[in-house]
Amino acid sequence: MGNPSLANSQEDRFFIDEVVDLYKTKFPGKGTGFYSKHDWNRLRTAFELGIGTSVLDVGISNGAFLHMLKRSGQYEDICGIDIKDHSMLLLPDGVEHHIMSVCDMALEDNRFDTVFCMEVLEHLDPADLPSALSELRRVCRGRLICSLPFCEPEPLFRSHTQSFDEDKIARIFPTAAFCIVKRPGVDWILIIESPDLRRDTFSLSSFEELLLASDGTLTFEAHGKEPASFAVPSTRTTNGNGQVQRDFKGVRASEQSLESPVRTKTPIDRVSDLYRGKIFNAWAQEACRARIHWLCGQVTGRKVLDIGCSQGISSILLAQEGYEVLGVDLDTIAIEQALAEKAGLHSSVASRLNFSNADIFSSSPEDLGAFDTVILGEILEHFANPENLL
Repeated sequence: MGNPSLANSQEDRFFIDEVVDLYKTKFPGKGTGFYSKHDWNRLRTAFELGIGTSVLDVGISNGAFLHMLKRSGQYEDICGIDIKDHSMLLLPDGVEHHIMSVCDMALEDNRFDTVFCMEVLEHLDPADLPSALSELRRVCRGRLICSLPFCEPEPLFRSHTQSFDEDKIARIFPTAAFCIVKRPGVDWILIIESPDLRRDTFSLSSFEELLLASDGTLTFEAHGKEPASFAVPSTRTTNGNGQVQRDFKGVRASEQSLESPVRTKTPIDRVSDLYRGKIFNAWAQEACRARIHWLCGQVTGRKVLDIGCSQGISSILLAQEGYEVLGVDLDTIAIEQALAEKAGLHSSVASRLNFSNADIFSSSPEDLGAFDTVILGEILEHFANPENLL
């Protein structure tokens, strides 16, 4: 998709041009005012999707986006945070400003109608990603808007710690809407998590489609809550009591084993291949993704045991989100493929991920260790006496 067409929605956005001119004047040696024209386009695009009258900007950098929010006149409550003050920060008057981490924000629950978090998550240690998303959703009561480099190849930009492809983004934002903002090299993906733009599968929309579909209605009943993990949010209260689960419309994948006569090349179960759309039809592929996203969404704690991990797709997705995972399977070929995929992962992810070709019944608790969550995906139906495994 091309650059969003902003002519109709921004024909009266003179204040944005004023902000660009301000930064051109203050930083004449920085070309187009510190940012490139592509960065300014990304900020303009994201601005149009904000709703309500209270807003948080996470990762304010030089403060340009805060100036846009302030000069628009739309927002009565404006807050900006960053891990440290930027050397070229221009802070507008009347804006609340804090030095704090996105992983631990000393801000009220459900305070903001819109939360912007642009070009931040790719800088975090992957282990910190779950807590950052939990905090963003905790303070947001309406619409969470993020931007990320989309499918950034290795080697990553010098300050980036992780790349975000379609599979990973679909896991982290299972109900969000998405559009692409073009630039030379690596495009940005704009992510909008909002009740009125809810999606059940990953699909790219145009900017115009998102504007037309957005009714700007703030729905507080099932949004702005802290997730127990990414797909299943729960209410965060001051005393930690009570939980509410958000519906995820998925269909159950087939429980039939995918037998292959060529055991030297193909594992019995090919769930990673199905998840990535390499086998069977589109319905089966979407069903597989929905099941895996739901299953991973139930995980709590930090250490996970994935019993019957097959080619390792669930284990890999969880490790990418910061969990420590051990995947175990009897199928030698499946484990070999899982290990081969692990070898291609970023070292920060691979260090949290292990696979073992073993029989769970032959493994002692001392050998395995203790886990916060144990996953049994499509396993129990293969046992005549599943209570023995449980």
